[in-house]
Amino acid sequence: MAVWWVIVMVRGVWMRPPEGLSTSGPERRVARLELLTDVTYLRDGVQRTEQVIFDRVLGMIDRADRFVVIDMFLFNEEHTGDREYRPITSEITDRLLARRQAVPTLDVTFITDEINSFYGAYASTALRRLEEGGVRVVITDLRRLRDSNPIFSSIWRTYLQWFGTAGPAFAPHPLTSTAQRVTLRSYLKLLNMKANHRKVIVTEDGCMVLSANPHDASSFHSNIAFEIQGPVCVDILESERAVAAFSGHDLPAYAMDEWGDLESASTIRLVTEGGIRNALIDQLEAMGAGDRVDVAMFYLSSRRVIGAIKSAARPTPPARVPRCFGAASARSQQRCVRAPKGRNSQPAGGSGARGRWQR
Repeated sequence: MAVWWVIVMVRGVWMRPPEGLSTSGPERRVARLELLTDVTYLRDGVQRTEQVIFDRVLGMIDRADRFVVIDMFLFNEEHTGDREYRPITSEITDRLLARRQAVPTLDVTFITDEINSFYGAYASTALRRLEEGGVRVVITDLRRLRDSNPIFSSIWRTYLQWFGTAGPAFAPHPLTSTAQRVTLRSYLKLLNMKANHRKVIVTEDGCMVLSANPHDASSFHSNIAFEIQGPVCVDILESERAVAAFSGHDLPAYAMDEWGDLESASTIRLVTEGGIRNALIDQLEAMGAGDRVDVAMFYLSSRRVIGAIKSAARPTPPARVPRCFGAASARSQQRCVRAPKGRNSQPAGGSGARGRWQR
């Protein structure tokens, strides 16, 4: 049993990711690229919010005529009940169902994470409403992902996963006070520390990549998003197709709008999962004097990335000072200045030792 546990642990760390999940796409021209921000701040002791991201998401849904593909991590109405939150989850649910009713041929796919049912301990009300309204709901199969907590996950894979997570629930929900009770087995599945953390939406008109979750309790968080029109949306759509495929669903072939001449447009590229770290490190290592890079990240724990950021921010070391001894030639006189004689004397413009020639 111990040998089998070690084998499962090694496999969980080194298993290949599902086909098409980890991608590093080519640079694509963009027809439009806009940065959107949600901010919450205090002014004169009063909390103020300025939000636009999910208003734009709802607008994309309202304009969709052929398809909508959404992949969102947190999608539930659960919170601690300590304040009044924006009902983002129900807003998106209602808008998708209304658009499906207005355009019956609209194909809608909603991809999400198991956290919204607390890993199968109960059924999500919002997701059940979407399914009943004809939306294709895809729960990401986290078993296909590499193990980020391999010591525990090898135990889970070998001995515990076969019992499932549903059934009579007696344990309180660890994240909220308004949700249903959960099972102890769902607690154990949580300890695998794996999730589909994506936040994207794609329609035939364009796409958006968000840091925001359509989650009521997250409605006051500050976030950013990029609303995009251009061929990179096709790359994002194919990446979402891969998530649906390894989770047991096949998405139909979608036709996107065509964009005109983009020769003079800016470029953008899609990098996902394992490629993100290497792409960021390559970008940082290519930085030169006077260059600037802005990094916006939720989790920053890779020591390689932290080291690359520190190296890029470090001032460029000064040019090495040539050390010339004895009589200087005519050529070296052009680039060296002889230090004044004397043990305690210092050359002008620098701190040199006795007998050293300074630039």
